[in-house]
Amino acid sequence: MIAMTDKGFSVEAVQTHRALVAENMIGNRYRHHEGGLYQVVRITVLKSTGVLLVSYACALKCYEWTCALEEFNACINPTKENPDGVPRFARVS
Repeated sequence: MIAMTDKGFSVEAVQTHRALVAENMIGNRYRHHEGGLYQVVRITVLKSTGVLLVSYACALKCYEWTCALEEFNACINPTKENPDGVPRFARVS
């Protein structure tokens, strides 16, 4: 039996998706479009909506931030030359 929340999403499906995202992101470093370097520390789920959240810390571990996965992966600042914009965060080696 699949458990559904009162918001209409499957807890199992959300947790499976969270696990896959976490496996691919936790521990990896990302450069912010303005230049800062951050490391993903955890992927969580917003209980009320099922939205995945990314928690990331600056490379010096002085601050930790959280945003929606969709926002973390978004492209921003489109221009005529680059209509798709640039990634808000780009993975670095």
